[in-house]
Amino acid sequence: MAALIRERKTFQLPSVIQTGKREGMQAMDESILRLVREGVVTPRRGRGHVSSRELLGGMLKAVPGTSRAEAA
Repeated sequence: MAALIRERKTFQLPSVIQTGKREGMQAMDESILRLVREGVVTPRRGRGHVSSRELLGGMLKAVPGTSRAEAA
């Protein structure tokens, strides 16, 4: 990852993170969604920290017990 950053190839980082899942890597968006699902973070608070607000809204629609207002 450090080499990709040095070489200004940061566009490749999400792919490296996905590949490294077995070693414990996870994207920030995945971590925020997990915290929202566990009730540690409110959907409103989580929305302020994801790369795409629409992404979190779409993910939350699949979470049982999440209201439309929370997912939007």
